[in-house]
Amino acid sequence: VIKKAEPQIPSECPSCKSHLLWESDHLICPNKSDCPAQTENTLVHFFKTLGNNDGFGPKVIEKLSNYGVKHIHEIYAKKVHNFKGYGFGDKTSQNLFDQLKASREVEVEDWRFLSAFGVSRLGGGNCEKLLQHHGITQLFELSAEDMVKIDGFAQLSAEAIVEGLANIKTEFFKVYELGFNLAQTPKASEQNNAASEIAGAVIVFTGSMQQGARGDME
Repeated sequence: VIKKAEPQIPSECPSCKSHLLWESDHLICPNKSDCPAQTENTLVHFFKTLGNNDGFGPKVIEKLSNYGVKHIHEIYAKKVHNFKGYGFGDKTSQNLFDQLKASREVEVEDWRFLSAFGVSRLGGGNCEKLLQHHGITQLFELSAEDMVKIDGFAQLSAEAIVEGLANIKTEFFKVYELGFNLAQTPKASEQNNAASEIAGAVIVFTGSMQQGARGDME
């Protein structure tokens, strides 16, 4: 750059004033749960990733967002009469309420639950890696230095994840304390991989899949 041009790259999100992070060539806001510009997408991502609830697709989320619903825990607090008040029919309102109840009762992997919050650089694979070494509630106390000690986490990624976890901490525990049926990821120290032909190997998935889903392959 020879001569600076306006506007300058911001250091804060123009929507929620959170500190911005670089991801490769992209400048992102890590505040997934409280940034007005991201809240609707965050809700859609949560239910899609959780994968045990068919009722809360983009159309339903859009309607709830239009009525001021911004957070995951707010949705789980809704009763049948609340959904009716938002313009849903009697049968749909009951179904939505039942779906929310079922999503807490049907077993779901803890790594999938954590991934559903949409923390930057914390997809399903990285969630599982972290949970092989720490309990899900302990992750919020980790420093970047602690995280770097786990194979597969570089300094920049660890710093981004730590900041992202700090941003969702309040919302995470509000949802976590609703009593989801979480299947715990086995700890690395407890796993017996002796019989596996790929034990200890590092496998990288890149490019498009010719068959099957990437998640199944992983």
